[in-house]
Amino acid sequence: MHRSLEQGCLGDKTPERGGFYRRDGIDVLVLDPKSGSHIPMVKPAPIEFVEQMKQLHRVGRYSDALKVFATQKAPSRTFAIGSCSAYVSYAA
Repeated sequence: MHRSLEQGCLGDKTPERGGFYRRDGIDVLVLDPKSGSHIPMVKPAPIEFVEQMKQLHRVGRYSDALKVFATQKAPSRTFAIGSCSAYVSYAA
């Protein structure tokens, strides 16, 4: 991170150099920390229970979506709880 800042890589403020991400037309490149260069972003595989929750949200079944969340097993649930609690803490 220090090296990127020293090189003036400030994300969207410096589009030709980027930051953690860099846009190349419609493509998004991500910073490879080993090489220091930007590489094509590989979209991760969808997480099944998250997709279920999204479908339930789209049709207004919010309590059912929370039930799907509550019944998940580790490690996906542990990760999701950590992520959600960070956002809730920030919002509070």
